[in-house]
Amino acid sequence: MLIYTITTIHLGCVLASLYMHRYVLHQQYDLNAPTETTMKIMYWILFGTVSKEFVVQHRKHHALSDTWSDPHTPRFGIWTLLMYCLIPSFFRSYKIQVSDEDYRRYGVQALKPTFVDKHPRLGVLLLLLINILLFGWWGIFIWVIHLFAVSFLTIATITVFGHSVGYKNFDLGDLTRNVIPWGIVCAGEELHNNHHRDSRRCNFAVNTNEFDLGFCYLRILNRFKLVHFK
Repeated sequence: MLIYTITTIHLGCVLASLYMHRYVLHQQYDLNAPTETTMKIMYWILFGTVSKEFVVQHRKHHALSDTWSDPHTPRFGIWTLLMYCLIPSFFRSYKIQVSDEDYRRYGVQALKPTFVDKHPRLGVLLLLLINILLFGWWGIFIWVIHLFAVSFLTIATITVFGHSVGYKNFDLGDLTRNVIPWGIVCAGEELHNNHHRDSRRCNFAVNTNEFDLGFCYLRILNRFKLVHFK
């Protein structure tokens, strides 16, 4: 049960980094259709979905990082933001305010609504059903731990700690930090300052003492021709 829980949490973090962040939000690499569908369904089960409004908001965050126009910056209150980021999206209705100008400037054309997009909570409920079938009522406890752990290790780490804790390699005029030099637990998302320096770069590690586990996974997928670097 412990190994299963750790594995699903890690897979959730990896999919959040490789699929949601690096592929959907920043289009750092290309996927063939079967691999894209597989990653999308896995992300749907382990985390949720990526709305077009969230894509626009995140790209706006990069363009206006830590200014008062940044839609998610710790400048508005680090503890308030942390508490908000810790609540899994399954348990809250996340209303994103996106203007027509934001769509024009930061919008995407590639996202097409599918069954997964129209039912964002159904995948996570499927994970709950799988857990109950495997572990009985303990599956509910594992499911809750999974949702909160993945939210903490992805959303909270990137949005809060990636702008308040750690060190800088680049002075970008914002608050971005590399939380630690070894991007293992969060699949490389710990190296947030490096990522803001060049959001199209697949490898978040830039120094010899830094490590990006997510990029290692991408290199393996590339070797099997499932991922194609630009």
